[in-house]
Amino acid sequence: MPGRALALAAVACAAGLVGLPLTLLLAVTVLHDRTDTPTATPGGPLRTTAVPDTYQNWIIRAGAGDDRCPQLSPALLAAQLAQESGFNPRAVSAAGAQGIAQFMPGTWPTWAIDADGNGVASPFDPADAITAQGRFLCALLADTTAGIADGTLTGDPVSLALAAYNCGLGCVRAAGGLPAIGETRDYVTRITAAVADYTAPTPPPAGGGFGERVAAAAQAWTDTPYVWGGGNEFGPTTGTDTGTAGFDCSGLTLYAVYQASGGTIRLPHYTGDQYQQGTPVAGDDIHPGDLIFFHIDGPLSHVAIALGNGQMIHAPRTGKTVETVAWTTDPYWTDHYAGTRRITPNEP
Repeated sequence: MPGRALALAAVACAAGLVGLPLTLLLAVTVLHDRTDTPTATPGGPLRTTAVPDTYQNWIIRAGAGDDRCPQLSPALLAAQLAQESGFNPRAVSAAGAQGIAQFMPGTWPTWAIDADGNGVASPFDPADAITAQGRFLCALLADTTAGIADGTLTGDPVSLALAAYNCGLGCVRAAGGLPAIGETRDYVTRITAAVADYTAPTPPPAGGGFGERVAAAAQAWTDTPYVWGGGNEFGPTTGTDTGTAGFDCSGLTLYAVYQASGGTIRLPHYTGDQYQQGTPVAGDDIHPGDLIFFHIDGPLSHVAIALGNGQMIHAPRTGKTVETVAWTTDPYWTDHYAGTRRITPNEP
């Protein structure tokens, strides 16, 4: 089929390259579509309430990475640990992968470290395993970033590094990108979708009032893809229809309001429900940060954030990205205008 590269990847070859946590114990035929690799966001600081207290400091330290892997983050490691073992330090898979980070016995010696200084480096010791996980994923991020730069790999480094953690770097190299292995693609999708859940809220932008902070929080994600059902209070998510992380219109607004309020205001995701929050605002009194609603595909089917001077920022539709547009002089928007609501720090 045009646009597809066919490659045969053997597990033994991949294991010889980097070793395999969660090794696929068979040779697989890999079909890779260079046009459908999902884009992943690397996350950021750890939302500590989302992980067991015992592991918080180790995840934060391991997620610091170094200059080779700027994409590494504590949130990414936490999401991966949740997928690998559910934070269970005694987990053993059917394939023999061990511990909280699910290292295979053959892979562990390469990355083993006695992180807590107890005299033993063990995949069943969370401190050792999490530190080794960070080192291993950092190396994979560096390798996949280099492959993208030299044209031998297509995709984004986070998705490709996660795939390599699951099926081996040789597997990813043979595919020229994200392998068409169901288990591996599901692994990558689940982790990248969960990263936002483990990312700490962004501190409200300095300066300005609440409305200005709402606007600034949304503007920080300019050019982020539109994804149906995408976005929550912590950032972009994969939504319901693709592996790409992004926002839909109401996902962007709920994120911006949550961040601007320091996590005290959590709007519902549904646009119609957001219209019930806050207080109504007259069309000649719209301020930055107000939520502007439109009837487009149906009643109250779109929402945007006012920026002032007749501009708004929004996540428009599939195929577009978060953008700023002038709406008060555009008949399309004025003809579909439904109303404006103002959310304040004591709302809802």
